[in-house]
Amino acid sequence: MSPDLGTTNQWLGILAAVAVVELAAMLIAGLVAYRAWRRVEAALTRIEAEQIAPLTARAHELLDEMQGRLASVDRTVDVVRSSVRSRFWPVIGLARAVSAGVGRLRT
Repeated sequence: MSPDLGTTNQWLGILAAVAVVELAAMLIAGLVAYRAWRRVEAALTRIEAEQIAPLTARAHELLDEMQGRLASVDRTVDVVRSSVRSRFWPVIGLARAVSAGVGRLRT
């Protein structure tokens, strides 16, 4: 009795055809994914150029302006502090002296 390989060959042919169809489906899915990725990348680049870059530039301008204003306020506070200290140091010194004298007299 010789084995009949006709049925086996039919199944092997079906499996080969299915493998080719699977390969084609994977290649098509890869191509579709690649095209979608390119579109998303282009959209992100466009959004960055049109929306994010100007917003970032404006934020940097505002931060620079705020830093300048804070530096100006800091200088003003230093000037006021030194002016107050120079004018009121005798009063503060007198108050400290009186406080020390009263404390000494209490003991």
